[in-house]
Amino acid sequence: MLCPYCNQEMLDGNLSCDPRSGLIFSPGDKPLKFFDRIGGSGNLTAAEVNVWKGIRVKANFCRPCQKIIIDTDVVK
Repeated sequence: MLCPYCNQEMLDGNLSCDPRSGLIFSPGDKPLKFFDRIGGSGNLTAAEVNVWKGIRVKANFCRPCQKIIIDTDVVK
């Protein structure tokens, strides 16, 4: 899939959620290992984790396309 912003090829992968590290994108089909989920080793962080507000992710949703765009590397 091409990025709608820069027309470069996008990575296929999965989003994982862990209350300690938030929402993490990992490329490919392999599930994240336990310590990678906790530390986010080598992955892009895509959420703000707050004890009072929970996990929050800023995103844009296109209803006709059924696509969500999420900015990454959010400061925790």
